[in-house]
Amino acid sequence: MKIGIFAPWHLREDNFGDKMIGHHIQRALSDHEIFLVSTGTIPQPHEIDQLNVCDLVLIGGTNLIHSRMDEKQQWVISLDALRRIQKPISLMGVGWRQYQDEVPNGFSAELLSGLLPVEADLMHSVRDNYTKLKLSEIGINSINTGCPTMWDLKETYSCPGIASRNNSVIFTVTDYKKSPDLDRSWIEKIRSYGKLYLYPQGLHDVQYVESLGISFNLLDRNIDSMDCLENSLYVGTRLHCGIHCLSKDIPSVILSVDNRAAEIGADTCLPVVPRDSRAPEKLSAMLADYSVRLNIPNEEIERWKQAQGIDAKPASIRI
Repeated sequence: MKIGIFAPWHLREDNFGDKMIGHHIQRALSDHEIFLVSTGTIPQPHEIDQLNVCDLVLIGGTNLIHSRMDEKQQWVISLDALRRIQKPISLMGVGWRQYQDEVPNGFSAELLSGLLPVEADLMHSVRDNYTKLKLSEIGINSINTGCPTMWDLKETYSCPGIASRNNSVIFTVTDYKKSPDLDRSWIEKIRSYGKLYLYPQGLHDVQYVESLGISFNLLDRNIDSMDCLENSLYVGTRLHCGIHCLSKDIPSVILSVDNRAAEIGADTCLPVVPRDSRAPEKLSAMLADYSVRLNIPNEEIERWKQAQGIDAKPASIRI
């Protein structure tokens, strides 16, 4: 099967979270030929021609849909370009950009409704119940499969005694969601668990941590840079770095700064705590006896795969 994917991670280097999503999506589809189209530019005629000969076209992961898609274009697409794509387009683990009270505007509703014709024997996959609810407001059905980064996670993770061992503490911050006092507080807390290693997922994360006056070791900005560490532990505000670390059996706690981690955590029991004034004490309690039991929606994942005709067999892929 040839699968076309509108890929937020393709031809972009500004956020390695999208690279991590792409790593897991391409891993899930590794038995198939994949054609990637960037979501950062209007698809060119030759790209549309390629999409039109694909057996399946997907939008791969991340939080690129919202109520005003003509104003904040995380997916750069026009209605004209969409009409020239003669294949149905399914969402694959896509999320809503942020909490929004308003119903999607005319452009967004027309765009989202035009992806998957009612008569198409396919279905949309979203990564949390909030996104499912927002789509239902404009009459679009979907299934909550969780984020594709979580599809291969184990159901249970346990690491007793983590608070008393000498850890390599991987941490992240979010340069566009700064809160110096709160961030300094929880980072100083996790320093007590071992040596700090910053994973610079965003382009300006290093400068932000330096501005906090915190000393740290810097990891390379690639998907495997944490593999060289022993007794690793992850704490940070970057959702997909935390999930990626869990996939490597690294105990992880994610600090939520927006709807993404909060909603996925509520749906799947992913270890998430709000980044607020109580974050240090909540981290202390969670890491005193680290034990996690995830609620992965395996039945929904398999139902979505079967509807798309996908037989997924994981394999190692580097990006």
